[in-house]
Amino acid sequence: MLLVLEVGKERAKALLIRKRGNKSIITGERDLKWDQLHEFFTMNKKDIKEVRLIGAFDEITHKILELPPVKGKLLNNLIKKELRRAFQGAFLFGYEVTGHLKIDNKLKKRVLAVGLDAGTVEEILKTLKTWRLSPTLFTTYPLALREIYKDMGKSGPTAFLHLTEREVRVTFINDSEIQIYRAIQKKDSQNGVESIKRGFLQTLNFYTQEYPAQRPQEIVVLGKNIPDNLVDLIEKESGIKAGYIQEKILREYPQFLGATYISPRSTPFNFLPQEVKERRAALKTTFAVIFLAFALSSYHLVQYFRMTNELRAIKSYQKGLVKMINLKENELAAYTEDIVEFFVKEEQPPWYSVLMEIAAVIPPSLNVVGLRIVREGHNWRAEAVGNAENLGRIESLRDLELLRKRAKRSPLFWEATVSHYWENGTLNFTLNLLIPHKGEMTK
Repeated sequence: MLLVLEVGKERAKALLIRKRGNKSIITGERDLKWDQLHEFFTMNKKDIKEVRLIGAFDEITHKILELPPVKGKLLNNLIKKELRRAFQGAFLFGYEVTGHLKIDNKLKKRVLAVGLDAGTVEEILKTLKTWRLSPTLFTTYPLALREIYKDMGKSGPTAFLHLTEREVRVTFINDSEIQIYRAIQKKDSQNGVESIKRGFLQTLNFYTQEYPAQRPQEIVVLGKNIPDNLVDLIEKESGIKAGYIQEKILREYPQFLGATYISPRSTPFNFLPQEVKERRAALKTTFAVIFLAFALSSYHLVQYFRMTNELRAIKSYQKGLVKMINLKENELAAYTEDIVEFFVKEEQPPWYSVLMEIAAVIPPSLNVVGLRIVREGHNWRAEAVGNAENLGRIESLRDLELLRKRAKRSPLFWEATVSHYWENGTLNFTLNLLIPHKGEMTK
């Protein structure tokens, strides 16, 4: 669940939002003083996965600047110089280049610059830290509202009139630029339609003086409790088309929904102090290292069990081979004396030793699918055929070389050769061995 806080110096409005696909559902809402919010956080802390902040206090400024076409540190210094006039002490800032224009044949950069009082931000974050809440985003009300402007597919100058519990907020947005933002505090005698209309028209008049070549194309009215005749009255008095957003959640909580559309990593307007961003980055790196170590450990554990199973299979294969050899020996023992005498006369090689040696020179990871032993003149030739079906290319070639070395070093075989070929990615091999007669090769 996502917790979005619209924070002021003395009060904060909290909204719990649950995302289901592209839909947002409000599951909790509070509008309290700072010292009363802790209980709300404690009740919902288990469900809160992320915290985002919207600055809605006085020490915030949004400016459209026309600067020389410079970059990097020089551009940063020029923006700092322009914003410093709005703050008495340290401040945080972000900027976005919105376009280029020519003034008196001189190229200028048009920049949206936003600044916040650093002391106010640090005080808010300090309070949240005592409650063990670590936000991922600190933006401003107009910047969050700009996301709704984009989401609605608007273009050109548009005025937003937002009625909140304690303020009348008027924002003029033109494409990516926040041109004017004004928050008018409500008083007991200023809750009527006339006072709202008067505050908006005054701000509209100021806008036309600041931007004489532009005129809002539309007025969007936002809020929970919109008076019935306000939209018609505003449209009549201003001469500009007025209306409100049909979707209730966007109409009543535009800044909260807008804050959920912002990417904390990519936006240039994330006003968390640098040390907070670095600490979050370090935590993410730590978690990534832990995850990687866990993944490697799991991989090696799986490989260990796999090798254990393969060793068991090899031992089982060796037992089966020994059993097969014993059966052959028993069959030979059952032969008649005449056949035994024939073998003696023909001077047979020591077949038990020969078969065991063939089994020993072939690595257990290679599969033997056939063994043929034939008489070749006065000698005997053995041919073993197999493959490396369950091995990769490198392991197959490694075990093939091991087979070749073992066969050549064996004292029981002469003229040991190994040939191979690849079929469908699997190595197939043939082992040829010349078996000596009575320990010596008969020519």
